[in-house]
Order: sequence, then structure tokens, then C-alpha cells
Amino acid sequence: MRTAPVLAAALFVAGSGCTYSIPGLAPGGSDGGVSTLEASAETSTGGDDDGESPADTGGGPTGDASTHMDASGGCTVACPCAHDSDCTTAKGAEGICAQSADVGGDLGHTGFCSQPCCTSANCDPGTVCFASGAGGSYCVDPAWLGRSSTLGGDIGGATCTGNAQCRSGLCTSGKCADTCCSFADSSAECASGTQCAFGAFPGTSPDIHFAARCALPGGAQTAGSNCSDSSQCAGGLCYTNTGMGVPPYCVAPCSTSAECGGGFACQLDVQADDIYAGCFNPEGQGAQGTACNDGFEQCLGGLCSAAGECTNICFSNTVCQSGWRCEPMLDSEYPPGSPTVLACGP
Repeated sequence: MRTAPVLAAALFVAGSGCTYSIPGLAPGGSDGGVSTLEASAETSTGGDDDGESPADTGGGPTGDASTHMDASGGCTVACPCAHDSDCTTAKGAEGICAQSADVGGDLGHTGFCSQPCCTSANCDPGTVCFASGAGGSYCVDPAWLGRSSTLGGDIGGATCTGNAQCRSGLCTSGKCADTCCSFADSSAECASGTQCAFGAFPGTSPDIHFAARCALPGGAQTAGSNCSDSSQCAGGLCYTNTGMGVPPYCVAPCSTSAECGGGFACQLDVQADDIYAGCFNPEGQGAQGTACNDGFEQCLGGLCSAAGECTNICFSNTVCQSGWRCEPMLDSEYPPGSPTVLACGP
């Protein structure tokens, strides 16, 4: 796994782990986790089937306030913003004022209201879930991704003939393409016959990142099983950069450590330049809020905040302890410009 500011090998043995302090991403780093997944990425049907083109991507706040206001004139997802307090979601919760460090510079938009998500169904009407590769999945305007702005109700993996049928606004190879976050919860996040697995998201730039998405079933090997190729793993990833003679093993997407089963925890790692969450063998056992003055190695989630408290990755507020919420976090020991990751915090 990764320790700032460069990647380090993960060990599938007691006392080793997939842990690091947030975020310290090494540009161009790779965990060597997959070589076969990019080659098997699906091909997009190509942009917007309703004839709309992506929004302008000029500098500064670039949300579209004219189309993303609530009934009272408040700013919801994709509106321009300066602070989190400027943003509300359709459900009334305070949103996130997303910056380029949060969603990645290739999106071409910054200073806009957003919220964390697993799938597009988690997002406000008219917006979709974007796996940024920068440490979180965020709700954004589909036009920014070259997707259809007319959104249907079909979830990821459902059969489709056009982009507008899909809640994500994207139909590829006859299936709705959408993000997800949990292999264990595949039946809720993905259509029957598909599952949540790692791979290259089948969109167009800037939508193509290594991420968890609804895909056809893969191999039979579960998380932690030995493997030699990603096609053998149900979660779509054979983690090969284990080091010290430890054999490669399968990794599955996750949103919480409870989904990973005994002996595993949901932690972050990097494939190429993309940060992803998977089930790895933890080094520490510290829960949210536990002191981690000696570093991230003490934490089950592999993350120690600048306040010296253990935390974990998140895709919604529901996994955060009382008084905390899911928001972008940057450890103060890292220089400005490092990417953030979505994590629970006060």
C-alpha cells in the first residue's frame, strides 16, 4: 500500500496493512494492481444522445446556477459556491463546495456545490455520480462528463439502447454504466446479472478513471484469495504489488470495513493516478475518533486526520459517527495542492 509521499508494498500478513496518512499522492505512482483491466474497458456509445454538449470549462466557479436552484432559490448540486454553507442538497443537508483538489483538475470545474455518492441514484435530480479518481465520488452535472442531460431511472448494469434511459446518463455496450462502491452490496447498487467491481469507467474524458462500477460478473475468487490475474477475482482486481514474497491476492470494492469481513478493512490505495477504496488487511484497529498521535498505522481505516484522530473513507454521512460528516480532508503535513480524500470528520 501507500505511505506518503510514495507507494509502499502491502503485506497480506499480520502486522502489515494498506494504511497511509491522507493523502500524499505521488504523481504517476502505481500499485501495480492491474494490468488487464484497462485493456478490457468497455467502449462508450459516445457522448450525449440528446444532442447536448459538455458545459464550458473556464476558470473560476463554473457551476450552472440557472439550472440547479431549488424552489426557494437556494443553490443545490452544481451551483457555483465559495463555502460549504452556500450549498444544500435536495434533501436539505449541507453540501460540499467542491474544489479541483477534491474532484480532480481534469473535470474542468471548480467551486461548485456537490455531495458524496455511491451511485447516481444517490444524487439530486438532474445530476450524476462521478468517480473522480481523486479520492472520492461526487455528484456533478452530467453535461460536464459528456453524458446525457436527460436522465432515466435505470440503474447501473441495466439493459439499455440509449443514454437517456439510464440514471447515470450513459449507456455503453447495451448496459447502463454507473459507479458503485460496494461489492457486498451489489444487489442494491447494480442491476441483476451485474456486480460492483473494479475497472476503467467506460465514459469519455474526463470520465475515465480506475473505479468501482457495475459490470458483468468476474472470477470466483473472493477478497483475500490468492490470484495471478484480475480476471480470476470477483471484485475485478488482483493486487500484485505485495512485496517480500507474499503472493498476489484479490481485492473487492467497499464502502465500510464491515463489508470486508473478518480480518479486513476498507482502505484506500492508488492505481496509476487514481485513488480507490478496497478491502485490505489492516495494520491498526483504531475506530473513528480514536487518538492516532503515533500515526495512521494505529487506525482501522488507515487514515489519521490533522487533528490526530482516526477516521475512514466514506461515500455518505451515514457511516460517520454522531457529529461528524463525510467531507474532503487534507492532512496538514502535506503541501498545498495535494488531492483530498472523502473521509468522516467533525
